[in-house]
Amino acid sequence: MRPRHAYRLVTLLALVAGAPGCTFEPRSVSMPEGGTSVPMSLTDHQPGVDVTLNGRGPFRVLVDTGASPALAVTPKLAAELGLRRQLGFVRLRAANGKWVRAARASVRSLRLGDAEFRDVPAVILDIGEEDFVGVLGMGLFSRGVVTFDFPGRRLSLRRGALGADDPDTFAAPFVYGIPLVPVGAPLRDNGSRDVHVLLDTGSNGGVVLPASLRDELDTDPDVGGRAVADTLGGTREIDLVKLRGQLVLGRFRADGRVVGLAPGRGSVGTPALREFEVSIDQRSRRVRLRVAPESAAR
Repeated sequence: MRPRHAYRLVTLLALVAGAPGCTFEPRSVSMPEGGTSVPMSLTDHQPGVDVTLNGRGPFRVLVDTGASPALAVTPKLAAELGLRRQLGFVRLRAANGKWVRAARASVRSLRLGDAEFRDVPAVILDIGEEDFVGVLGMGLFSRGVVTFDFPGRRLSLRRGALGADDPDTFAAPFVYGIPLVPVGAPLRDNGSRDVHVLLDTGSNGGVVLPASLRDELDTDPDVGGRAVADTLGGTREIDLVKLRGQLVLGRFRADGRVVGLAPGRGSVGTPALREFEVSIDQRSRRVRLRVAPESAAR
């Protein structure tokens, strides 16, 4: 009998589609020449930062690279800020493939460190998290480069672009502003298959591969399990398997990793990124995965 294990994962926004004419980007951004850097907490592997909204706060929010809207706030926070609901709504696709609806709103100003974003589109919904009152998504970071230094617990923003000549930088497709990164997995015929999965800091579930690869992967038949992920659209069941061979992420390799299998694109969550500095450049469509100095020194 295969041993069974129970895990619980938490994911937030995955793919988002808006109503016609709806934008997820702020109208303008003011940032110092040298950029800005703020402390970043990790709560159950999920990155959080403090922001001020319309001059009030600070408010602790999740920074989710798997979310498209610039900002999502809970109904309680929206009421506290006096946000007016706009006409229409936004349809959001959760990690389990289900669609949910959210009201539309706007925040006059959002400050993150020394950066100020003005006229920020927002959605109002219950994000299902007690530790955060909102979510910052990729719509907020559509200009410049955002970097997550997981070992150093810092989030930074800067103008400019990622250099294509950096060996840790690679071109990446983006879906609704969300980056997809290549993951290589071992196959039964001794080959390897590369698949692009969502880079999702809103997930604390490690690496999840598309379930369509199940019959091709080289896995240990004596090790398995199942996880249940909470998403905005309800629960999502994920089968757990142990790979026999190397899992490849960027230029980095790891042997014998346990990964998830689930319908959909798959994802790389924060537990798989905790040794890295992760930088994302939407305009140039590039991602950089670099072992952070704190990790390299250990």
